[in-house]
Amino acid sequence: MRPRAAATRLTRFAAGAAAVTATSGCFALVPVPSGAPIPPGDVRLHLTPEGSARLAGSGFGGPTLDGRVVRTEGGVLVLAVVAVGRADRPTVDTLRVAVADVAVAERRRLARGRTAVVYGSLAALAVVVVRGLTGASGGAGGPPGEPPGTGTSGG
Repeated sequence: MRPRAAATRLTRFAAGAAAVTATSGCFALVPVPSGAPIPPGDVRLHLTPEGSARLAGSGFGGPTLDGRVVRTEGGVLVLAVVAVGRADRPTVDTLRVAVADVAVAERRRLARGRTAVVYGSLAALAVVVVRGLTGASGGAGGPPGEPPGTGTSGG
């Protein structure tokens, strides 16, 4: 494969990888202040022992529960959660969790600093790889071993 064709393919791959990374991003879990309403979106709920026991019969018992808050109805959170019944076909179920059964709620938020570091590193890596594939060294273009601007190819 010619170096320019390889560079073009690499550029397309890097653009695709950047698009995938852009949609996934770097996220962090941030605690929701105690007593504050739990906003719609992706959350991790740390359940009270009583709440964990109440949900045990639904197949979602455990100290934590990950899902997406769809809405709040009074003192009840309506969550969309992934149920893993079969490994090849997970399903999304709706689960109702009383706010009183939640000890700590965390919401998923984009970590801007971490995301900037990842994108900066990916961009620098892409530049190095493309330069390596295309033979671009950033020098002034004389034969190897000669200082720039002293080439014998004319001038």
